Amino acid sequence: MSLELKIPPAAVMLFFMVLMYFISSVFSSLNIDFMFQMFLSVETAVSGFVLIVAASYVFNEKGTSINPMKPESASTLVINGIYKFTRNPMYLGIAVILFAWLIFLGNILNIINIILFILYMNRYQIIPEERALEKKFGDDYLSYKTKVKRWL
Repeated sequence: MSLELKIPPAAVMLFFMVLMYFISSVFSSLNIDFMFQMFLSVETAVSGFVLIVAASYVFNEKGTSINPMKPESASTLVINGIYKFTRNPMYLGIAVILFAWLIFLGNILNIINIILFILYMNRYQIIPEERALEKKFGDDYLSYKTKVKRWL
């Protein structure tokens, strides 16, 4: 059974947040505290939420589906707004929020979990979405892919 497009990205984020908390608890001797840690964590999380909201706004403005489980239901290829800079601003926003969680927890081992999140999203969410968008929008999507990077 394939995991492609099966687990909602928000659930994947929650899984990694719990895993990161567990790692920080088990390896608490590696946790570090530093000045402005909470401030930096909150500011980073806000940046991630802003990416997600900006991406959602453009989808809503174009009147197309935002459902990550059914990319074939997209009615419009969105390439403006935040999508001029990254093809996956919502997933980038989640990664930024996970990085904020890393800062908050203060355990550098959790960088591994952010890398695993990115690898998981590439394999089981983004690549299947790209196949569906290529099928639906053809050369327009292929051209967009050559101009804008998957993450940054």
